[in-house]
Amino acid sequence: MSVKIVYRPVNKESKDGYLKVRIIENRVQKIKSLGIKIEGKNWLDSKQRVSKNETNHDAINNKLTEVLKDLNHYDNDIQVLTTSNKTILEFFQNTIDTTINQGTKLKYIGIRNKFINYLASISYSDLKFNQLTNQKVREFHKYMCDNGNEIDSANYNLRSFKTVINKAIQLKLVTYINDPFFNITLKFSSKRNKALTADDIKTLISINLVDSRKFIKGRNINLNEVRNIFLFQFFSQGLRSSDVILLRWSNFQIQNDVIKIDYTQFKTKKGMTLILTPMALKMLNNPLFRLVPTLKEQIEDIELRKEDHINEILKYKQLSTPTANNDVMQVVQLASIADDNYKPIAKEHANKQANNIAYKGIIAMNEELLKKIEYDVYNAYLIAIQSIVTSDKVNDFVFYFLNNNDYSNFTNKIFDNLSHKQYSILTSRRAYYNQMLKLIQKQAKIQLTLTSHIARHTYTQLLLENQASVIDISQSLGHSDLRTTQKYISKLPSSNVTTINTLLSNQFST
Repeated sequence: MSVKIVYRPVNKESKDGYLKVRIIENRVQKIKSLGIKIEGKNWLDSKQRVSKNETNHDAINNKLTEVLKDLNHYDNDIQVLTTSNKTILEFFQNTIDTTINQGTKLKYIGIRNKFINYLASISYSDLKFNQLTNQKVREFHKYMCDNGNEIDSANYNLRSFKTVINKAIQLKLVTYINDPFFNITLKFSSKRNKALTADDIKTLISINLVDSRKFIKGRNINLNEVRNIFLFQFFSQGLRSSDVILLRWSNFQIQNDVIKIDYTQFKTKKGMTLILTPMALKMLNNPLFRLVPTLKEQIEDIELRKEDHINEILKYKQLSTPTANNDVMQVVQLASIADDNYKPIAKEHANKQANNIAYKGIIAMNEELLKKIEYDVYNAYLIAIQSIVTSDKVNDFVFYFLNNNDYSNFTNKIFDNLSHKQYSILTSRRAYYNQMLKLIQKQAKIQLTLTSHIARHTYTQLLLENQASVIDISQSLGHSDLRTTQKYISKLPSSNVTTINTLLSNQFST
Protein backbone atom coordinates (compact mmCIF):
# COMPACT_ATOMS: atom_id res chain seq x y z
CA MET A 1 0.00 0.00 0.00
CA SER A 2 1.27 3.46 -0.90
CA VAL A 3 -0.07 6.67 0.55
CA LYS A 4 0.52 10.17 -0.80
CA ILE A 5 -0.98 13.64 -0.48
CA VAL A 6 -1.88 15.05 -3.90
CA TYR A 7 -3.11 18.43 -5.10
CA ARG A 8 -6.07 18.67 -7.45
CA PRO A 9 -7.26 22.03 -8.87
CA VAL A 10 -10.95 22.92 -8.76
CA ASN A 11 -10.90 23.10 -12.56
CA LYS A 12 -8.39 23.68 -15.35
CA GLU A 13 -8.57 27.49 -15.10
CA SER A 14 -8.57 27.69 -11.30
CA LYS A 15 -5.53 28.72 -9.28
CA ASP A 16 -7.02 27.01 -6.21
CA GLY A 17 -7.53 23.37 -5.48
CA TYR A 18 -7.95 20.72 -2.79
CA LEU A 19 -5.50 18.45 -1.07
CA LYS A 20 -6.45 14.79 -1.23
CA VAL A 21 -5.08 11.45 -0.08
CA ARG A 22 -4.20 8.97 -2.80
CA ILE A 23 -4.07 5.36 -1.63
CA ILE A 24 -2.89 2.57 -3.92
CA GLU A 25 -3.41 -0.95 -2.65
CA ASN A 26 -3.35 -4.13 -4.76
CA ARG A 27 -3.11 -1.93 -7.83
CA VAL A 28 -6.41 -0.26 -6.89
CA GLN A 29 -6.30 3.52 -6.49
CA LYS A 30 -8.55 5.45 -4.12
CA ILE A 31 -8.71 9.21 -3.74
CA LYS A 32 -10.05 10.78 -0.52
CA SER A 33 -10.50 14.51 -0.07
CA LEU A 34 -9.06 16.11 3.05
CA GLY A 35 -11.34 19.12 2.71
CA ILE A 36 -8.29 21.46 2.66
CA LYS A 37 -8.31 24.17 -0.02
CA ILE A 38 -5.06 25.96 -0.98
CA GLU A 39 -3.46 27.93 -3.79
CA GLY A 40 -1.83 25.52 -6.22
CA LYS A 41 1.46 27.41 -6.35
CA ASN A 42 1.91 26.89 -2.61
CA TRP A 43 1.90 23.09 -2.79
CA LEU A 44 5.32 21.47 -2.36
CA ASP A 45 4.71 17.99 -3.73
CA SER A 46 8.17 16.58 -2.98
CA LYS A 47 7.93 17.65 0.66
CA GLN A 48 4.22 16.80 0.99
CA ARG A 49 3.72 20.19 2.60
CA VAL A 50 2.46 23.72 1.78
CA SER A 51 4.86 26.65 1.60
CA LYS A 52 4.98 29.52 4.06
CA ASN A 53 3.12 31.67 1.54
CA GLU A 54 -0.09 29.73 2.25
CA THR A 55 -2.43 31.17 4.89
CA ASN A 56 -2.48 28.99 8.01
CA HIS A 57 0.45 27.00 6.63
CA ASP A 58 1.51 25.76 10.08
CA ALA A 59 -1.95 24.39 10.90
CA ILE A 60 -2.26 22.76 7.47
CA ASN A 61 1.18 21.14 7.65
CA ASN A 62 0.48 19.86 11.16
CA LYS A 63 -2.72 18.32 9.87
CA LEU A 64 -0.92 16.71 6.96
CA THR A 65 1.64 15.25 9.36
CA GLU A 66 -1.19 13.80 11.44
CA VAL A 67 -2.95 12.36 8.38
CA LEU A 68 0.18 10.70 7.03
CA LYS A 69 1.05 9.34 10.46
CA ASP A 70 -2.42 7.85 10.87
CA LEU A 71 -2.43 6.30 7.40
CA ASN A 72 1.02 4.84 7.77
CA HIS A 73 -0.20 2.96 10.85
CA TYR A 74 -3.56 1.96 9.46
CA ASP A 75 -5.73 2.95 6.56
CA ASN A 76 -8.90 4.81 7.57
CA ASP A 77 -10.80 2.41 5.34
CA ILE A 78 -9.58 -0.37 7.62
CA GLN A 79 -11.13 1.49 10.59
CA VAL A 80 -14.56 1.09 9.08
CA LEU A 81 -16.29 -1.84 7.48
CA THR A 82 -18.61 0.32 5.41
CA THR A 83 -18.91 4.02 4.72
CA SER A 84 -20.84 6.34 2.42
CA ASN A 85 -19.68 9.40 0.55
CA LYS A 86 -21.94 11.55 2.71
CA THR A 87 -20.04 13.91 5.01
CA ILE A 88 -20.72 14.47 8.70
CA LEU A 89 -21.94 18.04 8.13
CA GLU A 90 -24.26 16.88 5.33
CA PHE A 91 -25.75 14.24 7.58
CA PHE A 92 -26.02 16.71 10.46
CA GLN A 93 -28.02 19.06 8.24
CA ASN A 94 -30.28 16.23 7.07
CA THR A 95 -30.88 15.29 10.71
CA ILE A 96 -31.74 18.90 11.56
CA ASP A 97 -34.14 19.15 8.60
CA THR A 98 -36.03 16.01 9.64
CA THR A 99 -36.14 16.75 13.39
CA ILE A 100 -39.64 17.79 14.49
CA ASN A 101 -38.97 18.86 18.08
CA GLN A 102 -37.90 22.51 18.01
CA GLY A 103 -35.73 22.20 21.11
CA THR A 104 -33.81 19.25 19.70
CA LYS A 105 -33.49 20.99 16.35
CA LEU A 106 -31.99 24.13 17.90
CA LYS A 107 -29.62 21.96 19.95
CA TYR A 108 -28.39 20.17 16.83
CA ILE A 109 -27.96 23.47 14.96
CA GLY A 110 -25.82 24.82 17.81
CA ILE A 111 -23.63 21.70 17.91
CA ARG A 112 -23.24 21.65 14.13
CA ASN A 113 -22.05 25.26 14.23
CA LYS A 114 -19.54 24.40 16.95
CA PHE A 115 -18.27 21.48 14.86
CA ILE A 116 -17.89 23.75 11.82
CA ASN A 117 -15.82 26.17 13.90
CA TYR A 118 -13.68 23.30 15.20
CA LEU A 119 -13.04 22.05 11.66
CA ALA A 120 -12.08 25.57 10.57
CA SER A 121 -9.57 25.72 13.43
CA ILE A 122 -7.77 22.68 11.96
CA SER A 123 -8.16 23.92 8.34
CA TYR A 124 -10.94 21.50 7.39
CA SER A 125 -14.18 22.48 5.69
CA ASP A 126 -15.87 19.14 6.34
CA LEU A 127 -15.18 15.58 7.43
CA LYS A 128 -16.24 12.19 6.16
CA PHE A 129 -17.38 9.56 8.61
CA ASN A 130 -14.28 7.42 8.08
CA GLN A 131 -12.13 10.43 9.01
CA LEU A 132 -13.72 10.73 12.44
CA THR A 133 -11.15 9.31 14.82
CA ASN A 134 -11.00 9.08 18.58
CA GLN A 135 -8.39 11.85 18.55
CA LYS A 136 -10.65 14.20 16.59
CA VAL A 137 -13.52 13.57 19.00
CA ARG A 138 -11.25 14.46 21.91
CA GLU A 139 -9.99 17.54 20.04
CA PHE A 140 -13.58 18.67 19.41
CA HIS A 141 -14.41 18.34 23.11
CA LYS A 142 -11.29 20.28 24.07
CA TYR A 143 -12.07 22.93 21.46
CA MET A 144 -15.51 23.53 23.03
CA CYS A 145 -13.98 23.77 26.52
CA ASP A 146 -11.33 26.21 25.28
CA ASN A 147 -13.85 28.39 23.47
CA GLY A 148 -16.47 29.43 25.99
CA ASN A 149 -18.26 26.21 26.98
CA GLU A 150 -18.42 25.19 30.64
CA ILE A 151 -17.33 21.59 31.16
CA ASP A 152 -20.93 20.41 31.66
CA SER A 153 -22.09 22.16 28.46
CA ALA A 154 -19.22 20.68 26.47
CA ASN A 155 -20.09 17.24 27.87
CA TYR A 156 -23.75 17.55 26.94
CA ASN A 157 -22.84 18.83 23.46
CA LEU A 158 -20.49 15.91 22.86
CA ARG A 159 -23.21 13.50 23.99
CA SER A 160 -25.58 15.01 21.43
CA PHE A 161 -22.85 14.89 18.77
CA LYS A 162 -22.45 11.18 19.52
CA THR A 163 -26.23 10.74 19.22
CA VAL A 164 -26.13 12.08 15.66
CA ILE A 165 -23.16 9.85 14.72
CA ASN A 166 -25.06 6.88 16.17
CA LYS A 167 -27.99 7.75 13.89
CA ALA A 168 -25.62 7.46 10.92
CA ILE A 169 -24.41 4.09 12.23
CA GLN A 170 -28.02 2.88 12.60
CA LEU A 171 -28.71 3.95 9.00
CA LYS A 172 -25.64 1.92 7.87
CA LEU A 173 -23.92 5.02 6.51
CA VAL A 174 -20.85 3.91 8.40
CA THR A 175 -19.79 0.89 10.44
CA TYR A 176 -16.82 1.50 12.71
CA ILE A 177 -14.34 -1.11 13.85
CA ASN A 178 -12.65 1.43 16.12
CA ASP A 179 -15.37 3.41 17.92
CA PRO A 180 -14.44 7.14 17.71
CA PHE A 181 -15.96 7.63 21.18
CA PHE A 182 -14.18 4.69 22.80
CA ASN A 183 -12.87 5.30 26.33
CA ILE A 184 -14.02 8.93 26.43
CA THR A 185 -15.35 9.53 29.95
CA LEU A 186 -17.32 12.71 30.53
CA LYS A 187 -16.98 13.98 34.09
CA PHE A 188 -19.65 16.44 35.14
CA SER A 189 -19.17 19.04 37.83
CA SER A 190 -20.52 18.34 41.31
CA LYS A 191 -23.04 21.20 41.09
CA ARG A 192 -25.43 19.12 39.00
CA ASN A 193 -27.34 17.61 41.89
CA LYS A 194 -27.39 20.46 44.41
CA ALA A 195 -30.67 21.01 46.21
CA LEU A 196 -32.31 23.32 48.73
CA THR A 197 -32.57 22.28 52.36
CA ALA A 198 -35.84 21.90 54.25
CA ASP A 199 -35.01 25.18 56.03
CA ASP A 200 -34.63 26.89 52.63
CA ILE A 201 -38.09 25.70 51.63
CA LYS A 202 -39.54 26.98 54.92
CA THR A 203 -37.88 30.35 54.30
CA LEU A 204 -39.38 30.56 50.81
CA ILE A 205 -42.82 29.73 52.18
CA SER A 206 -42.74 32.35 54.96
CA ILE A 207 -40.85 35.28 53.40
CA ASN A 208 -42.79 38.26 52.05
CA LEU A 209 -40.93 39.31 48.91
CA VAL A 210 -40.82 42.91 47.72
CA ASP A 211 -40.83 43.70 44.01
CA SER A 212 -41.80 46.76 42.01
CA ARG A 213 -41.25 45.02 38.67
CA LYS A 214 -43.87 43.12 36.76
CA PHE A 215 -43.11 39.54 35.90
CA ILE A 216 -44.55 39.68 32.39
CA LYS A 217 -45.45 42.90 30.61
CA GLY A 218 -49.12 43.63 31.14
CA ARG A 219 -49.46 40.98 33.87
CA ASN A 220 -49.61 41.96 37.50
CA ILE A 221 -47.60 38.96 38.69
CA ASN A 222 -45.05 39.79 41.38
CA LEU A 223 -42.17 37.94 43.02
CA ASN A 224 -44.44 36.35 45.64
CA GLU A 225 -46.39 34.66 42.86
CA VAL A 226 -43.18 33.59 41.11
CA ARG A 227 -42.08 32.07 44.42
CA ASN A 228 -45.39 30.20 44.62
CA ILE A 229 -44.88 28.82 41.10
CA PHE A 230 -41.49 27.47 42.14
CA LEU A 231 -43.00 25.92 45.28
CA PHE A 232 -45.82 24.46 43.18
CA GLN A 233 -43.12 22.70 41.13
CA PHE A 234 -41.63 21.33 44.34
CA PHE A 235 -44.91 20.18 45.89
CA SER A 236 -46.07 18.65 42.58
CA GLN A 237 -43.43 15.94 42.40
CA GLY A 238 -40.68 18.16 41.06
CA LEU A 239 -42.59 19.30 37.98
CA ARG A 240 -40.26 20.52 35.21
CA SER A 241 -40.40 24.22 34.36
CA SER A 242 -41.64 23.57 30.80
CA ASP A 243 -44.53 21.50 32.16
CA VAL A 244 -45.42 24.24 34.66
CA ILE A 245 -45.35 26.91 31.95
CA LEU A 246 -47.51 24.77 29.64
CA LEU A 247 -49.92 23.68 32.40
CA ARG A 248 -53.56 24.38 31.54
CA TRP A 249 -56.75 24.00 33.54
CA SER A 250 -57.71 21.17 31.18
CA ASN A 251 -54.94 19.15 32.87
CA PHE A 252 -56.91 19.18 36.15
CA GLN A 253 -59.23 16.31 37.00
CA ILE A 254 -61.64 15.62 39.87
CA GLN A 255 -61.99 11.91 40.55
CA ASN A 256 -63.66 10.45 43.64
CA ASP A 257 -63.35 13.84 45.40
CA VAL A 258 -59.59 13.90 44.70
CA ILE A 259 -57.88 16.69 42.76
CA LYS A 260 -55.36 15.40 40.21
CA ILE A 261 -53.22 16.72 37.38
CA ASP A 262 -53.04 14.64 34.22
CA TYR A 263 -50.37 15.84 31.77
CA THR A 264 -47.78 14.72 29.22
CA GLN A 265 -44.19 15.66 29.94
CA PHE A 266 -42.96 18.12 27.33
CA LYS A 267 -39.42 16.73 27.39
CA THR A 268 -40.08 12.98 27.32
CA LYS A 269 -43.69 12.86 26.05
CA LYS A 270 -44.47 10.47 28.92
CA GLY A 271 -47.96 10.65 30.43
CA MET A 272 -48.11 11.57 34.13
CA THR A 273 -50.85 11.72 36.76
CA LEU A 274 -50.28 13.17 40.23
CA ILE A 275 -52.50 13.94 43.21
CA LEU A 276 -52.29 17.52 44.42
CA THR A 277 -51.42 17.88 48.10
CA PRO A 278 -52.82 20.70 50.30
CA MET A 279 -49.53 22.64 49.99
CA ALA A 280 -49.56 22.31 46.18
CA LEU A 281 -53.13 23.65 46.15
CA LYS A 282 -52.11 26.57 48.38
CA MET A 283 -49.51 27.57 45.78
CA LEU A 284 -52.33 27.90 43.24
CA ASN A 285 -54.00 30.68 45.24
CA ASN A 286 -53.08 33.56 42.91
CA PRO A 287 -54.43 32.10 39.65
CA LEU A 288 -57.44 30.59 41.43
CA PHE A 289 -58.34 33.84 43.19
CA ARG A 290 -58.26 35.66 39.83
CA LEU A 291 -60.74 33.27 38.26
CA VAL A 292 -62.83 32.52 41.38
CA PRO A 293 -62.73 35.70 43.56
CA THR A 294 -65.11 34.23 46.17
CA LEU A 295 -62.56 31.51 46.94
CA LYS A 296 -60.22 34.03 48.57
CA GLU A 297 -62.84 35.07 51.11
CA GLN A 298 -63.71 31.44 51.79
CA ILE A 299 -60.10 30.42 52.39
CA GLU A 300 -59.41 33.45 54.60
CA ASP A 301 -62.50 32.70 56.71
CA ILE A 302 -61.53 29.04 57.06
CA GLU A 303 -57.95 29.97 57.97
CA LEU A 304 -59.24 32.26 60.78
CA ARG A 305 -61.30 29.40 62.18
CA LYS A 306 -58.25 27.16 61.91
CA GLU A 307 -56.16 29.65 63.86
CA ASP A 308 -58.81 29.83 66.60
CA HIS A 309 -58.78 26.05 67.05
CA ILE A 310 -54.97 25.93 67.11
CA ASN A 311 -54.92 28.61 69.81
CA GLU A 312 -57.52 26.68 71.85
CA ILE A 313 -55.41 23.53 71.67
CA LEU A 314 -52.28 25.38 72.80
CA LYS A 315 -54.18 27.11 75.62
CA TYR A 316 -55.62 23.94 77.15
CA LYS A 317 -52.41 22.00 76.73
CA GLN A 318 -50.71 24.65 78.87
CA LEU A 319 -53.49 24.46 81.52
CA SER A 320 -53.30 20.67 81.71
CA THR A 321 -51.42 19.22 84.70
CA PRO A 322 -48.56 17.00 83.52
CA THR A 323 -48.83 14.84 86.69
CA ALA A 324 -52.44 13.80 86.23
CA ASN A 325 -51.79 10.09 86.75
CA ASN A 326 -50.08 10.77 90.11
CA ASP A 327 -53.07 12.89 91.13
CA VAL A 328 -55.43 9.95 90.52
CA MET A 329 -53.41 7.70 92.83
CA GLN A 330 -53.31 10.36 95.53
CA VAL A 331 -57.08 10.85 95.38
CA VAL A 332 -57.64 7.11 95.83
CA GLN A 333 -55.27 6.96 98.80
CA LEU A 334 -56.66 10.06 100.51
CA ALA A 335 -60.25 8.97 100.06
CA SER A 336 -59.54 5.91 102.22
CA ILE A 337 -58.38 8.09 105.13
CA ALA A 338 -61.16 9.21 107.44
CA ASP A 339 -59.23 12.10 108.92
CA ASP A 340 -61.08 15.35 108.07
CA ASN A 341 -57.76 17.17 107.69
CA TYR A 342 -57.13 15.37 104.41
CA LYS A 343 -60.55 15.96 102.85
CA PRO A 344 -59.69 19.43 101.40
CA ILE A 345 -56.50 18.05 99.83
CA ALA A 346 -58.39 15.12 98.33
CA LYS A 347 -60.97 17.52 96.92
CA GLU A 348 -58.24 19.68 95.35
CA HIS A 349 -56.66 16.67 93.62
CA ALA A 350 -60.06 15.47 92.47
CA ASN A 351 -60.79 18.88 90.94
CA LYS A 352 -57.43 18.85 89.14
CA GLN A 353 -58.19 15.47 87.70
CA ALA A 354 -61.66 16.57 86.63
CA ASN A 355 -60.18 19.66 84.97
CA ASN A 356 -57.59 17.56 83.14
CA ILE A 357 -60.31 15.30 81.82
CA ALA A 358 -62.28 18.36 80.65
CA TYR A 359 -59.19 19.95 79.04
CA LYS A 360 -58.37 16.76 77.18
CA GLY A 361 -61.92 16.67 75.92
CA ILE A 362 -61.66 20.28 74.70
CA ILE A 363 -58.29 19.54 73.01
CA ALA A 364 -59.70 16.42 71.32
CA MET A 365 -62.75 18.37 70.14
CA ASN A 366 -60.59 21.12 68.61
CA GLU A 367 -58.34 18.55 66.93
CA GLU A 368 -61.40 16.96 65.34
CA LEU A 369 -62.62 20.39 64.22
CA LEU A 370 -59.19 21.02 62.69
CA LYS A 371 -59.57 17.87 60.61
CA LYS A 372 -62.97 19.12 59.49
CA ILE A 373 -61.41 22.46 58.55
CA GLU A 374 -58.72 20.72 56.45
CA TYR A 375 -61.54 18.95 54.64
CA ASP A 376 -63.40 22.27 54.17
CA VAL A 377 -60.26 23.88 52.69
CA TYR A 378 -59.69 20.99 50.28
CA ASN A 379 -63.36 20.96 49.31
CA ALA A 380 -63.29 24.72 48.62
CA TYR A 381 -60.37 24.22 46.23
CA LEU A 382 -62.13 21.25 44.65
CA ILE A 383 -65.31 23.22 43.96
CA ALA A 384 -63.35 26.19 42.59
CA ILE A 385 -61.26 24.03 40.24
CA GLN A 386 -64.36 22.12 39.15
CA SER A 387 -66.02 25.42 38.20
CA ILE A 388 -63.02 26.37 36.06
CA VAL A 389 -62.63 23.07 34.21
CA THR A 390 -66.32 23.17 33.28
CA SER A 391 -66.10 26.78 32.03
CA ASP A 392 -64.78 28.47 28.90
CA LYS A 393 -61.48 29.02 30.78
CA VAL A 394 -60.62 25.32 30.68
CA ASN A 395 -57.94 25.74 27.98
CA ASP A 396 -56.33 28.78 29.62
CA PHE A 397 -52.79 28.51 30.93
CA VAL A 398 -52.71 28.32 34.72
CA PHE A 399 -49.75 30.60 35.43
CA TYR A 400 -50.07 33.27 32.71
CA PHE A 401 -46.62 32.68 31.27
CA LEU A 402 -48.05 32.26 27.78
CA ASN A 403 -50.75 33.88 25.70
CA ASN A 404 -53.59 31.45 24.94
CA ASN A 405 -53.91 32.71 21.36
CA ASP A 406 -50.28 31.83 20.55
CA TYR A 407 -51.00 28.15 21.28
CA SER A 408 -54.64 27.88 20.21
CA ASN A 409 -53.80 25.06 17.75
CA PHE A 410 -53.20 22.73 20.70
CA THR A 411 -56.58 21.53 21.90
CA ASN A 412 -55.39 18.40 23.71
CA LYS A 413 -53.00 17.89 26.63
CA ILE A 414 -49.93 17.18 24.50
CA PHE A 415 -47.69 20.01 23.30
CA ASP A 416 -45.76 18.38 20.47
CA ASN A 417 -44.45 19.81 17.22
CA LEU A 418 -44.28 23.40 18.43
CA SER A 419 -43.53 25.91 15.72
CA HIS A 420 -40.24 27.80 15.85
CA LYS A 421 -42.06 30.90 17.13
CA GLN A 422 -43.95 28.94 19.80
CA TYR A 423 -40.78 27.24 21.01
CA SER A 424 -38.92 30.58 21.11
CA ILE A 425 -41.67 32.11 23.28
CA LEU A 426 -41.53 29.10 25.60
CA THR A 427 -37.74 29.29 26.02
CA SER A 428 -37.78 33.08 26.55
CA ARG A 429 -40.45 32.75 29.27
CA ARG A 430 -38.44 29.99 30.93
CA ALA A 431 -35.30 32.14 30.85
CA TYR A 432 -37.11 35.12 32.37
CA TYR A 433 -38.64 32.89 35.05
CA ASN A 434 -35.11 31.85 36.03
CA GLN A 435 -34.03 35.51 36.13
CA MET A 436 -36.81 36.26 38.59
CA LEU A 437 -35.79 33.29 40.73
CA LYS A 438 -32.35 34.89 41.10
CA LEU A 439 -34.04 37.97 42.61
CA ILE A 440 -35.97 35.73 45.00
CA GLN A 441 -32.75 33.94 45.97
CA LYS A 442 -31.13 37.27 46.84
CA GLN A 443 -34.02 38.46 49.02
CA ALA A 444 -34.40 35.09 50.74
CA LYS A 445 -30.62 34.99 51.32
CA ILE A 446 -30.37 31.47 49.94
CA GLN A 447 -26.80 30.43 49.15
CA LEU A 448 -27.59 28.01 46.32
CA THR A 449 -28.22 29.54 42.89
CA LEU A 450 -31.97 29.30 42.46
CA THR A 451 -33.18 27.93 39.13
CA SER A 452 -36.44 26.31 38.10
CA HIS A 453 -34.77 22.89 37.92
CA ILE A 454 -33.63 23.15 41.55
CA ALA A 455 -37.25 22.44 42.54
CA ARG A 456 -36.88 19.02 40.93
CA HIS A 457 -33.51 18.30 42.57
CA THR A 458 -34.87 19.42 45.96
CA TYR A 459 -37.96 17.23 45.66
CA THR A 460 -35.68 14.27 44.86
CA GLN A 461 -33.36 15.04 47.76
CA LEU A 462 -36.21 15.23 50.27
CA LEU A 463 -37.65 11.98 48.94
CA LEU A 464 -34.31 10.43 49.77
CA GLU A 465 -34.43 11.86 53.27
CA ASN A 466 -37.89 10.29 53.66
CA GLN A 467 -36.44 6.89 52.69
CA ALA A 468 -38.10 6.54 49.28
CA SER A 469 -37.01 3.70 47.01
CA VAL A 470 -35.34 4.26 43.64
CA ILE A 471 -38.40 2.77 41.91
CA ASP A 472 -40.80 5.13 43.72
CA ILE A 473 -38.62 8.14 42.92
CA SER A 474 -38.30 7.10 39.27
CA GLN A 475 -42.09 6.77 39.05
CA SER A 476 -42.63 10.09 40.81
CA LEU A 477 -40.22 12.01 38.55
CA GLY A 478 -41.59 10.39 35.41
CA HIS A 479 -38.29 8.83 34.33
CA SER A 480 -38.60 6.15 31.65
CA ASP A 481 -35.31 4.54 32.62
CA LEU A 482 -34.12 3.72 36.13
CA ARG A 483 -30.58 4.64 35.08
CA THR A 484 -31.72 8.25 34.75
CA THR A 485 -33.01 8.17 38.32
CA GLN A 486 -29.85 6.50 39.59
CA LYS A 487 -27.85 9.53 38.47
CA TYR A 488 -29.65 11.38 41.26
CA ILE A 489 -29.63 8.74 43.95
CA SER A 490 -28.41 5.44 45.35
CA LYS A 491 -30.45 2.41 46.50
CA LEU A 492 -32.76 3.00 49.46
CA PRO A 493 -35.55 1.11 51.29
CA SER A 494 -38.97 0.94 49.61
CA SER A 495 -41.75 3.43 50.32
CA ASN A 496 -44.85 4.80 48.65
CA VAL A 497 -44.88 7.95 46.51
CA THR A 498 -48.36 9.17 47.47
CA THR A 499 -47.63 8.74 51.17
CA ILE A 500 -44.28 10.51 50.82
CA ASN A 501 -45.84 13.43 48.94
CA THR A 502 -48.42 13.80 51.73
CA LEU A 503 -45.67 13.71 54.36
CA LEU A 504 -43.72 16.41 52.48
CA SER A 505 -46.83 18.55 52.25
CA ASN A 506 -47.56 18.15 55.96
CA GLN A 507 -43.94 18.88 56.84
CA PHE A 508 -44.24 22.40 55.45
CA SER A 509 -47.90 23.18 56.19
CA THR A 510 -48.85 25.49 59.07
